[in-house]
Amino acid sequence: MDEQIPSENNPLPTQPDTSAGNTIPIPGDSPSVNKTRSIPLPIKILLFLLIGLIAFAIFAYFTRNTTPEGTLDTEFKTSTEPVKVTENLREDWINYKNTKYKFTFDYPGEGKVDVQDEESDDVKVYRTVITGERQTEPVTEDTTLVDGYMFKVSVTPGVIKPNLAELTNRKILNLKQTCPAIHSTSAVTNTVIDTIAAKTFTVTNCEVDYLINFVDYSGSVYEIALIYKGDFGYKQSYIQNARDILDSFHFLDKPIVVDEGSEYKVYQLDDRILDFEFEYPSRLSECCIVPGPVYETHETLVTFADEAAYKDTDGKRFDGVGVFQFRNQGQQTFTDYINMQKKTLQDDYRIIKGYGNPNAKEEKVMFGKVQGVLLSGYAWWGDMAYFQIVGNNDIIALSMVEASTGSFKEEFDRMLGSFRFDISGY
Repeated sequence: MDEQIPSENNPLPTQPDTSAGNTIPIPGDSPSVNKTRSIPLPIKILLFLLIGLIAFAIFAYFTRNTTPEGTLDTEFKTSTEPVKVTENLREDWINYKNTKYKFTFDYPGEGKVDVQDEESDDVKVYRTVITGERQTEPVTEDTTLVDGYMFKVSVTPGVIKPNLAELTNRKILNLKQTCPAIHSTSAVTNTVIDTIAAKTFTVTNCEVDYLINFVDYSGSVYEIALIYKGDFGYKQSYIQNARDILDSFHFLDKPIVVDEGSEYKVYQLDDRILDFEFEYPSRLSECCIVPGPVYETHETLVTFADEAAYKDTDGKRFDGVGVFQFRNQGQQTFTDYINMQKKTLQDDYRIIKGYGNPNAKEEKVMFGKVQGVLLSGYAWWGDMAYFQIVGNNDIIALSMVEASTGSFKEEFDRMLGSFRFDISGY
């Protein structure tokens, strides 16, 4: 056989490598395909993003109406707006009425009201507890609540001139001594419960979470507490239901508002001590915080204000009036009381404004047929008017605030003149 000599135009064929581990592909056949072919990187990235988007969409769907856990201060926003009384809050809810201490509230039908009001008890306690599936033991104390919520009203009767700020601070101090170190307490703020001025604060991680309100009303101190604990999702439902109970809370002996269908309405206080009525502008709502007397402790009976202006200016410029009661347990004379009002109001004026008001004046004014006193220019926010209840040493104070000078003066004067007494015939 002739030997083939390779050349540029006639190269020798290359011999395939037949060493171990190598195979010779057969012409005409496609290469063998690996059954576990790897997925290209771009497709992997796209699949990962798609799965992430689906998971996010599912999470957003189930949590869009909930608030993240651990934000109690936003879950329960303290407000200067009054709690509105609701009737027939829900068809399956039950109304509880306490005629002894004159309050009422609605609660879910699956709950019941536990009562602890023996004569020997200094504090009378009324509570309703609604529990979830994880609550296997009875709720004997606040901290034994594992899954559910509680609405609790603690009444301390016969408290003379209570200082709500001091009571609230003492409550916080007590909680600090009993709660775990990880607990936190919010600042104390002003709020309104059924048109009555109150103090409120929140506590988190004290075994359970709290929203606590203190109200001074009709000679008793009411501690109204919302208590709850639960897993994420359930907890938000518990908070809302507890808030619904609070929204339904109402004092039974609150005065009646009569709508005359005109520019003025009639407000009635009908009991053996506060037996009078007066007119007020129908453009005002029963709401909001109105500054009151700075000397002695006064109970807020009612406040009226231009609610829209109050909200728009964050309570800084609005027309309004507050009615306050001073329980004169010390038998202070009306003259001495007025003199102390003048002094303390002017002191407060100088502190707030940085100067006094040389044009402040005192004058006689008529509350219907009862003579009282009007102090103009003593309070930095507006006028103050006072009268003493006939046959009783208690004193009623009216505080007027204006959006601008003179914007409410005429209506306020009409209010004073509209007072009528002995309306119930006691």
